[in-house]
Amino acid sequence: MIKEAELYQPLADSRVRCTACARYCNIPDGKIGFCGVRQNTAGKLQLLVYGKVITGHIDPIEKKPVTHYMPGSKIFSIATTGCSWACQYCFTPETFVFTDRGVKTFAELFEDGCNESSHGLSAERDLPGFAALTHKGHFRQIKQIFRHFYDGTIVTIKPVYLPPIRCTPDHKVLTTSDPERAPMMAEARYLTRKSYVAVPKIRNQASTLSVDLAAFLKDEPLRDYKVPRSAMQWRMKRPTLETIARMTSDGHTSRTIGQVLGIHPANIRQARSKLSHSSINDMTKSYRTTKIISSSDTVRVTNGKNAVQRFVKINSDLAKLLGYFCADGSVSQVHNRPCSFRVTFTFGKDEQSNIDDIKDLLRRVFGLDCGLIRAGPVTHVYIYNSILGLFFRRTCGVDCYRKRIPDFVLLDGRKEITKAFLSGYLSGDGYTTRAGPADRSYIGANSVSERLVLGVALLFLRLGNVPRFYISENSPTTIIEGRTVSRHNDYILKVLKRNDSSGSQAIEWEDDRGLVIERGGYYLVPVRSTGSEHYSGFVYNMEVEGDHTYVANLEAVSNCQNYDISQRRKPEGTEMEPLAVAALATSYGCQGLAYTYNQPTIFIEYARDVGREAHKNGLINIFVSNGYDTPDAVGMMNEFLDCITVDFKGNNETEFLRKWVLVPDGEPILQTLLDIRDKTKIHTEITDLVIPEVGDDLKSARKLSKWLYDNLGPDVPIHFLRFHPDYKMMNLPPTPVKTLENHCEIARAEGLRYVYVGNVPGHPWEHTYCPECKTIAIRRHGFDITGWNLGRDNRCLKCGYKLPIVGSLSTSVHEDRFLPVVN
Repeated sequence: MIKEAELYQPLADSRVRCTACARYCNIPDGKIGFCGVRQNTAGKLQLLVYGKVITGHIDPIEKKPVTHYMPGSKIFSIATTGCSWACQYCFTPETFVFTDRGVKTFAELFEDGCNESSHGLSAERDLPGFAALTHKGHFRQIKQIFRHFYDGTIVTIKPVYLPPIRCTPDHKVLTTSDPERAPMMAEARYLTRKSYVAVPKIRNQASTLSVDLAAFLKDEPLRDYKVPRSAMQWRMKRPTLETIARMTSDGHTSRTIGQVLGIHPANIRQARSKLSHSSINDMTKSYRTTKIISSSDTVRVTNGKNAVQRFVKINSDLAKLLGYFCADGSVSQVHNRPCSFRVTFTFGKDEQSNIDDIKDLLRRVFGLDCGLIRAGPVTHVYIYNSILGLFFRRTCGVDCYRKRIPDFVLLDGRKEITKAFLSGYLSGDGYTTRAGPADRSYIGANSVSERLVLGVALLFLRLGNVPRFYISENSPTTIIEGRTVSRHNDYILKVLKRNDSSGSQAIEWEDDRGLVIERGGYYLVPVRSTGSEHYSGFVYNMEVEGDHTYVANLEAVSNCQNYDISQRRKPEGTEMEPLAVAALATSYGCQGLAYTYNQPTIFIEYARDVGREAHKNGLINIFVSNGYDTPDAVGMMNEFLDCITVDFKGNNETEFLRKWVLVPDGEPILQTLLDIRDKTKIHTEITDLVIPEVGDDLKSARKLSKWLYDNLGPDVPIHFLRFHPDYKMMNLPPTPVKTLENHCEIARAEGLRYVYVGNVPGHPWEHTYCPECKTIAIRRHGFDITGWNLGRDNRCLKCGYKLPIVGSLSTSVHEDRFLPVVN
């Protein structure tokens, strides 16, 4: 069942602002918030998981953990799907991804996205119509692309002769340490010089046989052009033109109209001619619109003199011409003259064969002749044609730094197309050298455009050649003929043809850095080195349908690691009305309900309705919350909630939260505690998950303990929980017990009286001690209460001190308090 949520604000353009948690998601119509369960439908926020319980268990109240409220109680704990926390698993923005629309960086792909849903420093966008190359060598649709702020460690993996990749340590890469075994996904942090990364072989795709230039260029930006002031329409004002148009429709001659207006008849005839095919508005504009005009078989731009055939075959001639252009071509345009595109190919004095080839290709492909300009040792082959200029700009990029392989060449499954493009490119800007036996040769290419060289690498892979990639890092400036000019890095690619005559599947590189091994659908490339550095900025990831992988800088990697969780964020579960949940808890003899396992405020409207029914049955309601809530959420909590455990992680340290939880800071959590203190009577306890190496800073623990003492008082219970490796943090060890003890000592030193160690059964600091006489008031082992040394009003039996504990010991303490109910 689906029900309209209550915690949201309507915005303009049918957007809504969700106020259930401190992410304050700004959600467009038809989109879902970060939690995955609150959807905007026509300007109304719907709770998709209302009445859908994904899990329900009976367990002790101490497991929440809650130790000072109704001790010994049996609690029915429920949850829906969804979560307001986040994960990492991302790449830096300059990482290239291979898509069916060319080689693009993550930052560029994000800009190409639409329907953004933002939440704090995180955002996701749809990428309709985009597909990514996967580890299986074919293209699959991209569902969404994600971006969030990250402040932490970035791992750099440098394979032999391949581009390095930079990602968060936990992003999974397709790898193996034994070439005889199939590669598997492993976290980037675990790769070493003994590892191999997997480069997928490219499967042939369906080929496009022709290009409709009218459709292909329809979205190309065109500048309007300024009308010369000497033109006829500038000498005639609008009233004059309106009179000419009216008298013309009445059948008057140009001579008669001229006599009436006092204008020479020749000028009237010119104005009437223009009015026959233009409006008065167009004739009085200072700028005219430039647009593409097409017929059934030709296409041109406004005022363009040379039309080009509309349909161009994608064959070897076109592919070779595009290869030449990527090597030596450019497109220029005179400012304020939108129809002045010039396509130029530039060659040296020893490249007459290339000049002849270009002239012949232009004639065969487009039916156009070109001109030559010789300037010393350089020859320019040029042609003035706006359609041709737009075509080359659209297919190959706008300048040398952003040149790229045309999409239809990159995706074409015909080897003759691939070979023709490479032939043109290598004839122009590349080189070939032979080394060793006659059946082994090196094929090289270099450019200042990294995406172009990566695209060339992909074409070589299609032909079964493994590319070798270098980056020549140059100084930002250099001196040429006494002038200081800027300089960019050079991206160099070489391919050593495979020696099939030996019968070996190994491809040897020129030096001794390792072997690239062909195995099944992959080339296994050895890792040369790994490293790490600190990074602060946006990182990106995406979700790809089907294979759930993509190719980043030629290497196969896993897509969004949140994929399996995102599936669980779908609105699914056992249908249960609020009344049924409360009745089920009562039937099992529970004393209350807990809303836990995920962040309960994402389904707070459902929890509120269940909680009201629970109160009717005499049951209590407990939240186990991350505290990343809002004043609106606290206001709704006050309608039904009796107790809350606010679960800090990593001592609420900002760097930890940014890196591992993807929130800017923990200030909203502290504000939630203040709102609960000031506006409700909800019993509050604190937990802090202490994570070794990344979330165990003692200064932060002291800061948190002092804040709790100053704002919630000395009697607020705090539980320092031991971390166990699980899910995203399998690489970290369990929290040392000594670390937990240090945290407890700091909290006590700051004045907190009830400080506990959690997840360490048998530890003496599981017990509740009387702060007056220091004896054990409540003895515990794990989640069980094994001793009760309190009298009436929960006073210490030894000294009479009244402990701040709500309720007496429940009779359920001796029952089996562990039972799965809803799965």
